[in-house]
Amino acid sequence: VLFLLICGFGLKGAIYHSVGAASYTDRVQRLQAGQGFDALGGWLMQADPVTQFVADQIKAGMARLR
Repeated sequence: VLFLLICGFGLKGAIYHSVGAASYTDRVQRLQAGQGFDALGGWLMQADPVTQFVADQIKAGMARLR
């Protein structure tokens, strides 16, 4: 279970970093406005502190590579 949580937060952080905060928030809000599984997906994909931390770590790691 811990492995799945780590993978989930890693994936969310990578998406958050890739598309940017504004675009990510807009996409999640559109999911939350949907019905059924879309609303559940919006709730699961909302930008929490762990997701933002992972995205910041990816950004810092990419900066060090340049």
